[in-house]
Amino acid sequence: MTDCTTEAIVLEKEYCGEFDAWIYLYTKEMGKLRAKARSVRKITSKLGSHLEPGLLVNVRLVSKSSDASLIRSFQIADALSGSRFYSDFQFLAVVKDLTLDLHSENAMWDFLLEGKPNIEKLLQISGFGSLEIGV
Repeated sequence: MTDCTTEAIVLEKEYCGEFDAWIYLYTKEMGKLRAKARSVRKITSKLGSHLEPGLLVNVRLVSKSSDASLIRSFQIADALSGSRFYSDFQFLAVVKDLTLDLHSENAMWDFLLEGKPNIEKLLQISGFGSLEIGV
């Protein structure tokens, strides 16, 4: 069992079950990842408000598999939110769909830290920037 503390941007939150949620994060070290947050929908949850989409958070992740060849399963142990970076949730959903799991890109992390949603720059960083459509 391993754990790490990292800074991340919350991309999306998907509810699963009665109280739990899957949280999609983008981190500098690991890129996009999906982590389970237990009991975030309970009224007494201390994690729920810190894991809203668009927030820059410091998060502690716990992983059961230590073997790099296995698909890693993360669980959020702690989270502390800083400031809101994005209010455009559709842009964050596009970032989630364009990025690969556990594949970090420094250019993408730096772009996301700017806090300015620019779809053209996102496409350039993702490798679709030089496409031109002729009429």
